[in-house]
Amino acid sequence: MDKVDSDLRNKPWYHRTITETDARTLLLKTRYSYGTYLVMGNITQGGKSECVLKVKVNKDIQTYNIKHGEHGFWIQKDKFFKTISELITHYKKERGCLPVKLYVPCMRG
Repeated sequence: MDKVDSDLRNKPWYHRTITETDARTLLLKTRYSYGTYLVMGNITQGGKSECVLKVKVNKDIQTYNIKHGEHGFWIQKDKFFKTISELITHYKKERGCLPVKLYVPCMRG
């Protein structure tokens, strides 16, 4: 997670230690109905660290695992990015595999 943290540490939409419940509550209370997003840190069952993109779509919160491998970071296997910040920038311009473009970052408090 060190590479991830160095890229995201100062991003206001990165919530490293937020719980699933708190992320959902934070996204649902925003006044925008779609495209509000945040990235949260996550520890998988195997103890491996990864990040998750949460996106508000109407009254629903959709979750996308951000994977990392030798080609970079991705949500969709045919689109790779050097950093998670680049991935976020891309999905702000094009929705790609997401239901909506990323519109408003959900900031840390």
